[in-house]
Amino acid sequence: MPGFLEIISVLLNLASVLFARKANIWAYPTGFLGVSIQAYLCFADWGLFADGSINIYFSLMSIWGWWMWGKPEKEVSIHSWTLKEKQLSWGLFFGFFILFYVILQRFTTSTVPLADALVSAASVSAMVLMAKKAIEQWIWWIALDLISIPLYAYKGAPFVAIQFAIFTLLAFSGWKKWKTLQ
Repeated sequence: MPGFLEIISVLLNLASVLFARKANIWAYPTGFLGVSIQAYLCFADWGLFADGSINIYFSLMSIWGWWMWGKPEKEVSIHSWTLKEKQLSWGLFFGFFILFYVILQRFTTSTVPLADALVSAASVSAMVLMAKKAIEQWIWWIALDLISIPLYAYKGAPFVAIQFAIFTLLAFSGWKKWKTLQ
């Protein structure tokens, strides 16, 4: 049964994605609060250790993204990823996937190490590209959202599963919108 914190987290996270879709800096403070709550729930209630760690990472990246998007002296513009960003993104994904999977398999009681590692590794890449305003960040979000829906349903977090279903639709919409803003 979902609790009050799960619902608050979902509402804040949905607000964050709606702001991100509009390339609005408020994506970061709302996201910071939402993912901080979700990190707590991942560890305390759901046993999603890598995803809980990623939500801590999201909290830190929200501070960095907020700073990046708010720098008046250097406006970060929406763009298609560069070769360097593409290499960084895929390198982060594969490196963190292996790291998370090994840690989850050997040192935790995770019942879903593969899915948890996939979502978490894709999240690392997506957040870096989001802070840099690369359009392809939306593709990473779509992929991890599609994995997260059944993962959270399986873990007994129905509102978070619904959140990821909505995130999928918003990510498709954000991808289309950012293409027009480029």
